[in-house]
Amino acid sequence: MNRTAFIRYFGWPEYKSIGGKNGKSFFVLTAIIFISLIAIGLGKSATQYLKIKMEDPFIKFVNVTKPTFTSVHIEDFDKDELKNRFSYGDVSQIILFYRDFMGSDGKEIDATISSISERSEFFNFLSSNSDVFLTGNNFNDNEFGCIVTKKYLEKLGYDKLEVDYINYVNDKNNKEILLPIPISGVVTQLPDYTDILISKKFYNYIHGYNCLDIENYNHKTYLQFYLPETKEIPAILDDMGYSKYAKDILLFNNGTIIKKYGIQNYNLERDSVLKQFPKSIQFYDYHQIACDTQIKSDPEHFTFSFNSLDSIKPFKEYLHKKHKLKIDMSTIEAKENFNFFNNLAKLLSFSLILFSVFSIYIFTTNLINNHIDKIKRNLGTLKAFGLGNNSVILIYTFISSVLVISAFTIAYLLSYLFGGIVLESLIDYSNISVDGSIDYINFKIIYLTMAFVVFPIISISLRIWSKLKKATPGDLIYER
Repeated sequence: MNRTAFIRYFGWPEYKSIGGKNGKSFFVLTAIIFISLIAIGLGKSATQYLKIKMEDPFIKFVNVTKPTFTSVHIEDFDKDELKNRFSYGDVSQIILFYRDFMGSDGKEIDATISSISERSEFFNFLSSNSDVFLTGNNFNDNEFGCIVTKKYLEKLGYDKLEVDYINYVNDKNNKEILLPIPISGVVTQLPDYTDILISKKFYNYIHGYNCLDIENYNHKTYLQFYLPETKEIPAILDDMGYSKYAKDILLFNNGTIIKKYGIQNYNLERDSVLKQFPKSIQFYDYHQIACDTQIKSDPEHFTFSFNSLDSIKPFKEYLHKKHKLKIDMSTIEAKENFNFFNNLAKLLSFSLILFSVFSIYIFTTNLINNHIDKIKRNLGTLKAFGLGNNSVILIYTFISSVLVISAFTIAYLLSYLFGGIVLESLIDYSNISVDGSIDYINFKIIYLTMAFVVFPIISISLRIWSKLKKATPGDLIYER
């Protein structure tokens, strides 16, 4: 048998016939797969969005309020036995306090401040999450930089993220002194309505006696200036003996810091530089005064980093029974709801895949069966002239495979091109409020191919084989 001629004069016409008039059945199958892929993609996108939200600082890190004068310490929770039992990691003491910073319009803006260690699990989370840090992270425990939220920068009057420093208002002897503090990074948000994170060293200096007193003699032996929008030292300042601050490259993006030691006439030289460069800002080396006293403050609450949300409720019961401490039930319920909806979204996605595969199988097998029933007599005649059962089964399996593969390929490309548009349209139409944006994503192509191509083809082939394996020419011709 000439296979090429057989495919040309029998296989191709059969394919067009099964595909329907003007490809109607083929387009219906493509539409079924396209709608299924879009629905599964929406479920996957929602699952991914929920996953991101579950990694949010407000979700993973649980706060336990410490009542005043309660004799509970961090050592009571920082035990391996408890960590393994309730599946949590890092335990931190959170101390919140309030200070003023000067806005760009000259008004003082109150800020909620908390200290943080670069070795803490929460800081590691911030650093590793690309959705949290909006600018580079130069935070260091032993420096005086700060991590500030975008919202607080806007409160200070800055409409861009490229800000190198903010002015801390230091009240000294009823006199307000502005101390420029380098910004080590800008983040989208922080828990507990915190505006600024500072290092432990900076925290100790804020609370230490005379630590940030720039009128101290030690600050009169040098001069340090910030030159905005300048990367090279002006020649006149270079001739005066100024050089770049060694840590400048790590701290500033939009300007440079210059410094000079051995100042003979402090006020005269400072005024001279400020007069020649009116945009320059005097900076201070806060390390000039030793102030390593560890300030001990009573924490407002403890923060626990949970590895499993399922452990929160048992931990709540343990806290109440052992230490008479409470966790806000709304926080627990919110975490459990996130966990529930995440699992539900996965279940719905899996159900959609099963339903879609079943729909493709039903549609395609009915299409093939109906067509075979229409041409039974023709097939019987061909079998009477020597066409074997295996050849008939093979040709219709091949036709089914080409039909499914073609429809899936087109549907997948359409879902790839228009999935994001469909998702955004549904969000806008339904007035769904989302924090940030939801990206349209789908399962990996290999999994979709297995579900929408391989399994349906195998199922359809078995169905055709069971229908035709024992059919004789007489059975087909006389429709027995």
